[in-house]
Amino acid sequence: AEHVGDAAVAARLVRAHGADWPHVWAHVGRDPALGRPLVPGLPYVAAEVVHAVAHEQAGTLADVLVRRVPLAFE
Repeated sequence: AEHVGDAAVAARLVRAHGADWPHVWAHVGRDPALGRPLVPGLPYVAAEVVHAVAHEQAGTLADVLVRRVPLAFE
């Protein structure tokens, strides 16, 4: 997996995805734009949304933003 440059993003990926964090970050290797924050100042990146849809059967935006990337609570 490519090096995660932002410490807050790296910590978030490890905390949320555990040993699977490299699989989430691998999406950034295919499309660097997916490494950008969903919201400036928060450690959630677009790759998490792509990963949730592609590998975790996320079916709705609410499923992603509330259950998998708890951005709705920030």
